[in-house]
Amino acid sequence: MMLLPMVASADAVEIDGIYYNLIKGKIAEVTTNPDKYSGEVIIPSTVTYNEVEYSVKSIGVNAFRNSHITVVEIPSSITSINSGAFAYCSYLVKVIVKDIDAWCRINFQESESNPLNGNSGLGFLYSDYSTKIEHLVIPNSVSSIGDYAFVGCSSITSVEIEGDVTSIGDYAFGYCDNLTSVNLPNSVNHIGKNAFFCCYGLTSINIPYGITEIEDGTFNGCTSLTTVNLPNSVTTIGSWGFRYCTALASIIIPNSVTSIKSEAFWNCTELTSITIPNGVTTIKQRTFADCI
Repeated sequence: MMLLPMVASADAVEIDGIYYNLIKGKIAEVTTNPDKYSGEVIIPSTVTYNEVEYSVKSIGVNAFRNSHITVVEIPSSITSINSGAFAYCSYLVKVIVKDIDAWCRINFQESESNPLNGNSGLGFLYSDYSTKIEHLVIPNSVSSIGDYAFVGCSSITSVEIEGDVTSIGDYAFGYCDNLTSVNLPNSVNHIGKNAFFCCYGLTSINIPYGITEIEDGTFNGCTSLTTVNLPNSVTTIGSWGFRYCTALASIIIPNSVTSIKSEAFWNCTELTSITIPNGVTTIKQRTFADCI
């Protein structure tokens, strides 16, 4: 008889009102509650079960989906939050994050992994139970801001990056509808897709030298954006890059640009003039559609 290796399955256990899958390596993953979570949930960084200590490293698929939680505190031990973890949390009004460095490193699988975007329409970020974060400071220790890091955060009005951040991930500040200003240091050489998608309050942006591409949808829906300074390092303006920037009256495309992709300036209704430099070899379909 052939003996096949056994694959251990994680056992869901309840500890102080929170359910976990306990995984090899003394790792705990927050998982679904059969009766659904509600009220305030403070996730610890470690839990002990049968006299064994586990590090709480992840929040599982659909863990809080459609629950009635109102407050959640995320510890710095969390490194990943899986798909749908906070989807349809319409009662969630407060997300407490005490370590911004650790938060920027979390692997969010999608926008609904992030409790700030849990469909409450609020997405308020707090540094403790009573202190709402409006002026977000990214500390020196952060080298990159991950995908979906602050997606849906309505409390943020400004962002200050203190250190040498090199990368801003996809949707990192998407749907931050009250964000009006952000400083991007010269160290930034990558801004992801939809990074500032629908930041309705953003009025101006200076793109650091070293950025070679305005990714797809980077400033899509920034309806208050009036001033954009593109450096002479940009070679490509991606699809939907400035779509629905309805306050943008003019923009100077630098000589370094060779390609403008489809719908890049679609529905920029206030755009009155634009100069296309000699180096541009490609202008895709609907690039200036509805620029009336």
